[in-house]
Amino acid sequence: MAPVATFVANALDCAPQQIRPPRELDLVAVPACAATKVRRASPQDVRPLLELAQALIGGQLAAEDVVRTVAARHPDTLWTFVRDSRVVGGLAMLILNAAGLRALLTGTIDTHDPEEDFLATPAETPAAIYLWGFGQTSGSEGILNVFARLQSALYASANLYAVPVTANGLRFLKSWGFRSIAGHPRDLHEYVRLTNRLH
Repeated sequence: MAPVATFVANALDCAPQQIRPPRELDLVAVPACAATKVRRASPQDVRPLLELAQALIGGQLAAEDVVRTVAARHPDTLWTFVRDSRVVGGLAMLILNAAGLRALLTGTIDTHDPEEDFLATPAETPAAIYLWGFGQTSGSEGILNVFARLQSALYASANLYAVPVTANGLRFLKSWGFRSIAGHPRDLHEYVRLTNRLH
């Protein structure tokens, strides 16, 4: 007799594959006893975060001086994830104004060295948030913690955008309701905030 797994796989009337609907990023809640702590990145965090990003993501990343300049402009740009006093991940965002959103949608923004004129100041309500890069050595509670912070009034109407550069990144985005923007030259994905959806 064939092993059970083989027998089920060869059956003519297998049960249909279950497809899980995407979760809602705008409804995420931070676990009460999360092991990963999240803080705004300090200047001392920038280099370790870039080294970790290179290991987890690879490819061409923004230069350290660019990251420092963008992070100095807006305190919510760069977040550090810490577990047991060790940096285990981080998340970087470009917080865009209306001009930055237009440049992002047309593919004319240089995300490796964004123009200052495209970036919102802390005093402005952002038009959009571009997930510049994110990663964590294990789990995703740090990332979800930042997503929960983006539910605040200042950010609640700013749609989120990202370009997946790894297969895991693409799976993660799709699991949280990001959808590819058809025809975009860089495979830009968008998460439309609940407040912006037609009801």
